[in-house]
Amino acid sequence: MQNQSHTVENSIPLIVLVGPTGIGKSDLSLKLSNYRNIELINGDSRQVYKGMEIGTASPTSDDKKKVPHHGYQILEPDQTYNLSDFLKTTKTYIYEIIDRKNIPLLVGGTGQYIWALLDGWIVPNIPPDIIFREKLEALVNREGPLKLLSDLDKIDPITASTIDRNNIRRVIRALEIYHSTGIPMSELKKREPTPYEPTIIGITSDDRESLYSIIDNRVGKMIDNGWLSETNDLIDKGYKFNLPSFSSMGYKELHGVLNNEIELTDAILKIQKLHHKLARRQYTWFKVSDSRISWINKNNNELNKALDIIKTM
Repeated sequence: MQNQSHTVENSIPLIVLVGPTGIGKSDLSLKLSNYRNIELINGDSRQVYKGMEIGTASPTSDDKKKVPHHGYQILEPDQTYNLSDFLKTTKTYIYEIIDRKNIPLLVGGTGQYIWALLDGWIVPNIPPDIIFREKLEALVNREGPLKLLSDLDKIDPITASTIDRNNIRRVIRALEIYHSTGIPMSELKKREPTPYEPTIIGITSDDRESLYSIIDNRVGKMIDNGWLSETNDLIDKGYKFNLPSFSSMGYKELHGVLNNEIELTDAILKIQKLHHKLARRQYTWFKVSDSRISWINKNNNELNKALDIIKTM
């Protein structure tokens, strides 16, 4: 249970490890755990799902034996998980880790989740309106996203100006919240003081092309490690590929391979490009110019530099 004795005045130490997909956040977090009494918390919206470990680059069972992991592979692919769920569970994990006299290390690439926690967003837990959501999804499938984007511009221009307009699932969620409450999502995102004293470490690469090369190699390794078989197992279990969990890049493309709709080599190229796009989007959340983040360069003695950053904790 969450220990209510912790207050804003007695700040809670929290390490946060951020950066683009494929950059090595999970590997560095495991290395850091060899030097400090650390427990890891998931800050990725897709690594919560079971049976999707390869496609979401979730920690392996061997990884989880080395150091305690929290919030990974806790839901079935057809269960919902949103920002409100993340905040509730992550706050509980943090307090429990602190009560064990350990340091929580939040590892993630989902920028909205990370900043919502650190900036103290108060997010109401509004249950999904499945009928309304399916209506909007059908509209997008018929006519494209422009009508939805126009509607969001009208009812909530603040959210419309900051939301990832390519992420139609989030656009639909913003419209869904307004439909359910009559209040724009931007007005519901109040803020409160937080009890955390975060040390934020960002991992980056020399340049965009070297990052893309890292990503491309990782996608290839994921295929070699059985991503296609993992996708087939999910199909055999009867999961529908319009579920939010399958917005993780690659599953729909591999589903197409299994249905003989696309060649594997073409699917791999498409998946690599989708991951490039994700990395660019993550840099809009985690800006190299952000003074709150201590940036270190991958393959440039990053472990020692990260240890130097957290040595006073």
